[in-house]
Amino acid sequence: MITTDKFIVTLIFYFINFKTKINEDGVYVKYFPFQLKGRFWKWSEIQSFRAAHFEPFSQFGGWGVRVSLNGDRCYSTKGNFAFILSVKDRNIYIGTQKKNKAVEVIEIIDSTHLTNTSLNASL
Repeated sequence: MITTDKFIVTLIFYFINFKTKINEDGVYVKYFPFQLKGRFWKWSEIQSFRAAHFEPFSQFGGWGVRVSLNGDRCYSTKGNFAFILSVKDRNIYIGTQKKNKAVEVIEIIDSTHLTNTSLNASL
């Protein structure tokens, strides 16, 4: 027999949706239902942007929307590959399961600095 609590937890997991969008304006992350508005960083705010492996458990205590002891933030559902944005005095880790696409996006950003191309990637 399913209790109300188990049903609600199951329903939440069914509706979890993690989206990352990268375009000429910046980087957008939304982790529904945990973030209703999402978070956006303009390119002018981002000091560096790269993709790399990271350790979700040792750095952040697991997956999800997390904050490390040094103030770094993580938005991740699974895996250990992420975009890493340096913003102000912290790093923002945005997990992705699309490693090849992530590397491709980084190459586009590195080669054009977003001045000569139209970038619109959903990961």
